Amino acid sequence: MLKKIVSHTFFYSFANQTPALINLFLLPFLTPFLTAGDYAIYGLILSYAGLVGAFSSLGYIVLFQQSYFELGSEFKSKWSRLLGFQWLYKFLYAGLVGALLYFTLKNKIAADRLNMVLALVIVPLLFFDLTKSIATRLLQFRHEHQRVYTITIGVGILSALMSFVGVRYFNLGYMAWLYSQAISSGLLAAYFGYFLYVKERIRPSFHFEKNEIVSDLKISTPLIPKEYATYLLNSSDRVLLDRFGVSQNKIGQYSIAYSFASYFENIQSQANQVLTPIVFDLYKAGTDMAMQTVGKLIRAWFYVSLLMAAVLGLWIPDIFRLLYRKAELSAAYPMAIVIIFGFCYRPIYVAIVDKAIYDKRTMEVLKITVVAALSNVLLNLIFIGYYETWAATMNTVIAYFVMGVAGYFLIKNSGAFRKLIRPFELVAIIVVVGAGVFSLRDFSWVWRLAATGIILIGMFIWLRTKGRKIWNELNNLRHGLSSH
Repeated sequence: MLKKIVSHTFFYSFANQTPALINLFLLPFLTPFLTAGDYAIYGLILSYAGLVGAFSSLGYIVLFQQSYFELGSEFKSKWSRLLGFQWLYKFLYAGLVGALLYFTLKNKIAADRLNMVLALVIVPLLFFDLTKSIATRLLQFRHEHQRVYTITIGVGILSALMSFVGVRYFNLGYMAWLYSQAISSGLLAAYFGYFLYVKERIRPSFHFEKNEIVSDLKISTPLIPKEYATYLLNSSDRVLLDRFGVSQNKIGQYSIAYSFASYFENIQSQANQVLTPIVFDLYKAGTDMAMQTVGKLIRAWFYVSLLMAAVLGLWIPDIFRLLYRKAELSAAYPMAIVIIFGFCYRPIYVAIVDKAIYDKRTMEVLKITVVAALSNVLLNLIFIGYYETWAATMNTVIAYFVMGVAGYFLIKNSGAFRKLIRPFELVAIIVVVGAGVFSLRDFSWVWRLAATGIILIGMFIWLRTKGRKIWNELNNLRHGLSSH
């Protein structure tokens, strides 16, 4: 089982980041045609669109997930009604995004280009994203992961080529990214739409009762703050940097650091997608052995994440100098190191939040996200005016740690999970390892190579001793998957 988790996580991560990874390797050929301003404007487009991103589905994703696991073969009828409501709602949401982008960017982008930006953002929101998202979920719940990442990789390669041509030969700058994303999103929607609407015959139904909608919203809407917290932690800092008058050059550097760190965050997200159905099955079993297995899975995920962050962090200075040939761009690498270690919070967070969602205690998840989001916004409002991008970097990481730990105290009856996961211990490990790696960032390559060797030797020794038993136990795990 562990081998499948690792392989599916790898392929999902590669699939979702194919365009970005290819563009990453093409950066030495593209940076002469890009500026910090391109990164700043693109980052602001994403940030302002994300300002209302938490409302993109009203938290309905959790309803698709719960109904699949609870209703058995009858889930399709429920999904049709959920799809019907979501299709109607998307028009309201797309209009909201369009209005927000228009009024916030009209003084930063020429009028004719702004109209194209609006079209390239709104059309996928209206017609592509829902189909792609729900069909992907269905395949993931059935553990048909290969079908998802195979088509995603193929379209991703095409998207990367379109971006390269647009930047290098048509001098489109950030617009090349928007064009390629919109086209690739349409292609994926066509593929997944055929699977969802034609093969599976799950089509939008608009025959839903008022009481059903009210009942669904009571479960789903408490998750809106959870989604909004993700925005506040990932993107709102760029909005605040803009509002505080920080230069576009510095915002661009921060966007570069965050963009690079997002490759690592994507691996965490895809591990989350692969592990959640497995963890749900273990929660469904409800035995002490199942809970112990959850703890071992989470800690294994955590230590693999930390290992990857440490090795990557040691070599980021060289990677940035290789990829970003302009000094104004490569200077962002110290912030990237910090942000990457911040993303190691996710395994701690997922363990307790997945349990709360499985138990339909979404109101308790709300407590976690509100605390983390408010801490991030408050710290940014206090410190961005003085420390600018470094304040945004450190405040984001602090908020991630708050979000990782808060659930073990704010969710009722979480004492057993607190003993099982030991969240403070794991956060302390992140801080110690992260501080050590950050302190070595400007040492010569010899010292950093020695540090890398020590880390890898330590991992090898652990695997040969204590780790071998845990690895074999998790690798032989068999979970009772629901069949439909």
